Parts: sequence; C-alpha cells; structure tokens
Amino acid sequence: METPRYQTLVFFSFCSLLINAFASLHEVAPVSEKLGVARHQQWRVEGNPVLSQICKSTDYVDLCISSIKPLIHGKTDTVSVLEQAIKVAINNAKTAVAVATKISTIPNTPPDMKSIASDCKDSYEDALDNYQKALEALGIKDVGTMNSMLSAAITDSSDCDDRLSGNKSPLLDFDSKMKQMTSNCLAIVSLVKM
Repeated sequence: METPRYQTLVFFSFCSLLINAFASLHEVAPVSEKLGVARHQQWRVEGNPVLSQICKSTDYVDLCISSIKPLIHGKTDTVSVLEQAIKVAINNAKTAVAVATKISTIPNTPPDMKSIASDCKDSYEDALDNYQKALEALGIKDVGTMNSMLSAAITDSSDCDDRLSGNKSPLLDFDSKMKQMTSNCLAIVSLVKM
C-alpha cells in the first residue's frame, strides 16, 4: 500500500517533469522581464531586418516589434517606424482617456478615485496633444521638438502615476505601457537622420 508521503513525492515529481517539458518547448521569460526590466537580445523579425535593427535599439524590444510589425506594410525606414510607434502610443492614450472617463463617471466609484481618474484623463489628453505635436515635428524632422513632446508625454503619464500612488487601478497598466511606448519612440528618434 502506498503511503501519503510516497504519493506526494510522485505528484511533485510528475509536476516537475511537466514544468521542465513546458520550459523546453517554450521560451520562458526571465524573472527580470516579468518585472518589466528591458531585455537586450538579438531580435529578428522575419522578412523585416530593418524593423529588427530599429527595435533592437529600444528598451522594450518585444513591445516595439509586437506593436509596430502589424502596421508596417511596404517601405520600412526609421521615419516610417517612428511614425507607427507614435500612432500606436496615440491609440493607447485614447483608450486610456476612455477608461479614465468611464471610471470617473461610474456611480459607485469612490469620490477620491473619481477625482484621480478625472485628473488622469486630463493628463492623458495632454499626452495625446504632445504625441500629435511629435508626429507633426516628425514630418519636418524636427528632432528637438520630437524629443520635447515625447518627454512631456512621459511626464503626463507620470503625473497620473503619482496621483494613483497606493491605489489599484487599471489606469496603472496604461501608465506603464504609455511610458514604455514613449521610451521606445525616444530611442527611435535618436536614429532619425537630419
């Protein structure tokens, strides 16, 4: 007759085998990536080595590739990749505005969270304006204005983060993603030739 201790040992051995099998079949992200630390690996986007090279210069390579690759059709150069990166950030900010608006208007939202969500909505709208100005500056390759406007967008996101300190909110995810996307945009700006 098997003892409970033997059954436990068999169970954990089986689980260990499953975990090892899964890990060998799939690339398991290191703990540093799960914590949001950027990784610097050799990335290769099949059929688009230019996008690979550009995204490799960013802090959030996987986000760069996954958000821009579906939008690049035809010509791929630094300017077209940057344009798409800014447009993706604009779309993220628009969604953040909508979510913040919704949170601030839900009847059972606590008054302090309504106020914070309303302030975040204003910050996201400011970020949208800054992204738009960066996009306009891209058209004339005004690197200084692009850097200023994108840096301001990070500040806008940080303002919301500061207000949310100690609170749980879906807006924190938007803030984090906005900062990462904007960081990538700034890295790509540094590659734009005057």
